Amino acid sequence: MNASTHPGIDQSSLSSSNLSEPLQTDWDADSDLQGLLDSAPISIHWVNADGIITWANRTELEMLGYTRAEYIGHHIAKFHIDQEVIANILCALTSGQALQSKQARLRHRDGSTRIGAIDSNGLWKNGKFIHTRCFTRDVTEQVAMEQKRLELNEGFKEQARIIHALYRLTDQLHRAVSLEDIYSAALLAIQDALRCDRSAILLCDESRWMRFAGWRGGLSDSYRAFVEGHCPWRQDDINPQPVSIDLVASSDLDPALKAIVVGEGIQALAFIPLVTNEKLIGKFMAYFDSPHMFDKNDVELSLSIARQLAFGIEHWRAEEALRENQRQFKEMIDALPAAIYRTDAEGRVTYFNPAAVEFSGRVPELGTDRWCVTWKLYHSDGRSLPHDECPMAVSLKEGRSIRGIEAIVERPDGTRRWFTPFPTPFKDSNGHVVGAINMLLDITERKDAEQTLRDHAKQLALVTDIAPVFIAYCDVDARYRFVNVPYAARFGLQPKELNGRHIAEVIGHEAYESIRPYVDLVLSGERVEFDLSIRQLFNDEKYVHCSYAPELASDGRVIGWVAAIADITERRRFEEALRTSEEKLKETDRRKDEFIAMLSHELRNPLAPIANAVHLLHRESNQSAVFQQARAIIERQTAKLARLVDDLLEVSRITTGRIQLQMERIVIGGIIERAVETVRPLIEQHRHQLVVALPSDSIWINADGTRLEQVFINLLTNAAKYTDDGGLIELAVQLDEGEILVSIKDSGIGISPELLPRIFELFMQSERTLDRSQGGLGIGLALVQRLVSMHGGSVIATSRVNVGSEFIVRLPVAAVPDVIDNIKPMPINKLQKTALRILVVDDNIDAAQSLAILIEAFGHSAWTANDGEAGLAAVMRHKPHIVILDIGLPKLDGYSVASQLRASVGADLMLVAITGYGQVTDRNRALEAGFNHHLIKPVDFSIVERIIHEQVDFLQMQVRGRNA
Repeated sequence: MNASTHPGIDQSSLSSSNLSEPLQTDWDADSDLQGLLDSAPISIHWVNADGIITWANRTELEMLGYTRAEYIGHHIAKFHIDQEVIANILCALTSGQALQSKQARLRHRDGSTRIGAIDSNGLWKNGKFIHTRCFTRDVTEQVAMEQKRLELNEGFKEQARIIHALYRLTDQLHRAVSLEDIYSAALLAIQDALRCDRSAILLCDESRWMRFAGWRGGLSDSYRAFVEGHCPWRQDDINPQPVSIDLVASSDLDPALKAIVVGEGIQALAFIPLVTNEKLIGKFMAYFDSPHMFDKNDVELSLSIARQLAFGIEHWRAEEALRENQRQFKEMIDALPAAIYRTDAEGRVTYFNPAAVEFSGRVPELGTDRWCVTWKLYHSDGRSLPHDECPMAVSLKEGRSIRGIEAIVERPDGTRRWFTPFPTPFKDSNGHVVGAINMLLDITERKDAEQTLRDHAKQLALVTDIAPVFIAYCDVDARYRFVNVPYAARFGLQPKELNGRHIAEVIGHEAYESIRPYVDLVLSGERVEFDLSIRQLFNDEKYVHCSYAPELASDGRVIGWVAAIADITERRRFEEALRTSEEKLKETDRRKDEFIAMLSHELRNPLAPIANAVHLLHRESNQSAVFQQARAIIERQTAKLARLVDDLLEVSRITTGRIQLQMERIVIGGIIERAVETVRPLIEQHRHQLVVALPSDSIWINADGTRLEQVFINLLTNAAKYTDDGGLIELAVQLDEGEILVSIKDSGIGISPELLPRIFELFMQSERTLDRSQGGLGIGLALVQRLVSMHGGSVIATSRVNVGSEFIVRLPVAAVPDVIDNIKPMPINKLQKTALRILVVDDNIDAAQSLAILIEAFGHSAWTANDGEAGLAAVMRHKPHIVILDIGLPKLDGYSVASQLRASVGADLMLVAITGYGQVTDRNRALEAGFNHHLIKPVDFSIVERIIHEQVDFLQMQVRGRNA
């Protein structure tokens, strides 16, 4: 080493000129003393005030490997490694100090280092420093050994520190009472053993997502939230190894993860897996705030901590699961309805559940009560049972389980309970009985049920033996196990004689084959009912009704079946007679409907000309009072007769379901007004006062206006008929919670309480007197109820005799339409300037002529024909604008006439059907045949006027179209 780099050394003393001068010794010793020092076993050398080696013995030279020429005459600093050390030595010696065992590192000629322990002082003469006298001992080996000893001591201390940390972790894991205690102990051990700055534990949740369980040293919420779930291993790794990062900043971590780790102040870290049973359950983290090299010892130490931590966690979880199982088991035992208790080897009670308290009738005394925890015990036959002979005592004495015994306990309050014990002994590893557990099943209810069953069996036998039904119970092999007396008696046997015999053996193979399919069904688990003719068992034809019901075991298997057989011969004969009678009634009803339809048609035929004649009489200008009165009588009675015919047809339609409502959204007020106007002549005839109260606002409903008008006409007519002349009739309409209430109240004779519940039945009428013979068929109210019901409404009646009656109709309200058309009624009784040619075809000559006369009276031309063929000829001859056709014409019916006219004349000809057939099917058939209108006899002539006006408008429109 260049001496110039070491301060305190005089550089001039190292010059080569000084080394060439002869060396002078300052001692006067003889040559023997010099030889002695030269061969001394300790290294000796002298250094002058300039630091030059002036003399060295052989031992010195050998210690450092130099020759005398290479060593003597050179500056001492050349042979020292630490220049500051030699400078300090020289300084101390030249200042008069002495050195003792001063260690210095010396440079050997081969480049190695030797450690010398120097004892030195200075030689002075006359106050002048002459040279040093240095004695050097080679302590290289001793120093090396001491260094090794020190290193070993440090290693021992480090190992002691680590062992202490691990021991403390083990101790704290054993003392832990919660997972938090385990986490806290592990985190402390991690930081103590690994000398890391921070630590954390993360465990896998049920979805295998790693979540923080604990941490120490400070970790921010944002860091924990970001790194949760991160795992450097696959979940299926069997032997995951620790992963360490010595310097995070230069690692290949994900950039986002690296940024959050560096931002937390972490420069190095390690991931240590937590594994139990080859399953990864989590990891712990060691964080370093400075770079850290994770060596092999660190890895082994980390794995040691990880094993203890994983074991501690799993052990605690297992113990917690065990505690939870024990708790649940105790709760289960406590919740069981069976009495359960445990004893030691001497039979002393050590545990009991609540059911044991309830069963024994008192709280057992632990450590005192023995065996069966009861006051008194009895055998099943009633004999006294000593406690030391009870099943629990026998189980403890003999070391075996006891089963299949029934006994009786008498409780302190004197009540007795039946029970079945199930004692089971506990044995240690040597087979010695150390205790037992017993479960007592309370079978009192079963015993009571068995007794009840026996009582019921006697009662059942008594009942079944007197029942007029054949009853049998059979097993799955179709063998009798029970039959009642009637069943056995029909074969001339006693019930016990049938027990065990096969059914086929008793009733015969042919009869058994006839019921075999039903037997198979009941044995498959189905209930079966069927009727059967059993002529072969009796001398005459017999019918029976059989009911088979399976008996099922708790697992659903069929274990038998019950047969109940009733003789239904008389019932079958009655049903046959009833069916014959029903067919006759249906035929009669069908003929009745046909008769009513034909009757109404035949009645309408004479009504049509009468109605036409009344219209003609209205046009006569010279009318006397008698004429007017006679015309009014004819008009009223014709209308009443028409209503009776309509009612007959309505009944037929409704009862056969042939009526169809033509529903539309209309205002209820208009229906009420038309009904009032229709009945007004009858009301005026009897001089009744009619009060009508309608709401100011229009109320809309979905209804068939014509049918609903008929309802209120019938109710008003009834009120007028059954109210004395001059009485009061009130009609009110109001809203009530989304419904319309129409009330028709009169001050009439009322309805008797006996009749009131049946007032809406068909053909039901109150008793008539001669002065109240108002006519009617007793069908009006039945029609009212059925029509209201078809509209989704209801009608009720209340009444007091001689006070009056009230009928209330409820109907659902409809929403107000968005747009209400301003429909103006077509004016009637207004003569048209355009005269039409009209042909009337009807085989009723009076009806045809009267209608033709009425048409001509209104300024039109009319002709008549009386059969279908004549009608076709008249059309060809007169070229009419309108043809009014009856349907039931001779030679060629109205449908055929209409079809031919449509085919030959075209769509411009107006065809109107006037007929007594008023069913819906009749109307549909007329429209299909080509008719424009379908009118029912007798026809209101105002309707005919409107049809004529419609055709006039049509013809005028055609003329305007041609002129344009």
